Amino acid sequence: MSGKKPQRGRNSERLDSFAPPERVDKAAELRAQAQIGGLYFIAYLPPAFAGWLLDHIEDGLFANPKEAIFALVGHYREREPYGATREELLRCACMAMCFDDPTLTLPKGNYTEHVQNLFDTPPAKAAIWRE
Repeated sequence: MSGKKPQRGRNSERLDSFAPPERVDKAAELRAQAQIGGLYFIAYLPPAFAGWLLDHIEDGLFANPKEAIFALVGHYREREPYGATREELLRCACMAMCFDDPTLTLPKGNYTEHVQNLFDTPPAKAAIWRE
């Protein structure tokens, strides 16, 4: 045995350093079947993302959440070879979100108490899109 790690995914060296082993193993386990029949999964979107998505469905850009995810993953995949540009766009998008969303700033005062309140407050019930 050569002692070399088996190749996993397209960016195995980068991903191995970040992805927990159980996640890597799960993806490897599902790969063969997914390449034949696709991949079905359930996704949760936080309120800001959910609102953005529903706005675009109401505007007619997407027919439903599944179509939106398909289009967005395709968009990301097309830009995959341009990693530095993609990461810079993501950084800029995150910065813009922080400046545009006043709820992302912490109030003056006891930050520990504020964070504890976030953990103690039960999340609101999520809406479910059914076909």
